[in-house]
Amino acid sequence: MYYDAYKMGFSYYSDTNSLPYKLLNAVAMKYCVRFHCLDFFIDQHILPKDRDSPFIKIHHIEKKKKKKTVDVEKKQDDDLPFAKLKNYDKEKVIGGDKKEEKAKNIISNVFIYMGKVIEFRPLFIPIKKTRSVQFESELIENLNGETSLQKEVLNYKDFKNQFLSSLNQ
Repeated sequence: MYYDAYKMGFSYYSDTNSLPYKLLNAVAMKYCVRFHCLDFFIDQHILPKDRDSPFIKIHHIEKKKKKKTVDVEKKQDDDLPFAKLKNYDKEKVIGGDKKEEKAKNIISNVFIYMGKVIEFRPLFIPIKKTRSVQFESELIENLNGETSLQKEVLNYKDFKNQFLSSLNQ
């Protein structure tokens, strides 16, 4: 298990694809304690009321504010002279449904199933792609010649023989 910042949840590998939420929550708690990243754990069922994670404020509360601004823009568009459609998103709150509404506001951790354990690669090294040059030039040929010359090992005996042969000519 690890925390994926892009998906804003805990990604895990398991041979069974359905694990109970309580078990995943316990493993996430151990992960956060071991790696000293307690802010990643955002389950409001377990955390005390006075200690909220900063990620709750960043990811969940700000998103609601953005949605409200979008709703205000939609209401401005609704003032057109066309028929007003019924809004099915609003639910009537009856006395017994208040508990359900509060339960919807509780934020919990997100767990993402990534596959079987055999698919896990802790040290994923991306394959390097070699770029090939599509055009030819004297400069590129000179560069290739220099790199091949640098790869050749020249010992002192060969150097001395080349120097002596150039003097004899």
